[in-house]
Amino acid sequence: MTLIVWASIAVRASLAAWLALCASVFATSQADAQPADRFYAGKTLHFIVTYQPGGTYDLYSRLFATHASKHIPGNPPVVVEYMPGAGGMTGTVYLYEQAARDGTVIGMAPRDLAVNQMLHPEAARYDARRFSWIGRIASYTGVMFVMSRTG
Repeated sequence: MTLIVWASIAVRASLAAWLALCASVFATSQADAQPADRFYAGKTLHFIVTYQPGGTYDLYSRLFATHASKHIPGNPPVVVEYMPGAGGMTGTVYLYEQAARDGTVIGMAPRDLAVNQMLHPEAARYDARRFSWIGRIASYTGVMFVMSRTG
């Protein structure tokens, strides 16, 4: 199963809660019907980032990768992999179509994942409802301003 993380504006308190949530999800994993610590022992967890290095998604991903291994049974190393392109669509489509679905690949998808599916159906070859969402690192409140003279 591929797990997606929805990133947004950083809030430190929610990071600890989010890591606890991730640990509980991984601890209860039933992959191959074996205990999670044995499943993850000797494996590498791949964390796919759908944007380029240097932005907030990069910051969140590296923060996650630094601390996640301590909270996942078996303590697998976490490797951050970048798949930028098309406003996050390249990495998102990879997660949906090609990534292993065994708990060894998770990703940080764009926060506008569902909106992109509706606005760009030709590029968004995924169904946002079919991702397994485990949480988000921080809260985000989007605001949009429109002036009457824009038509």
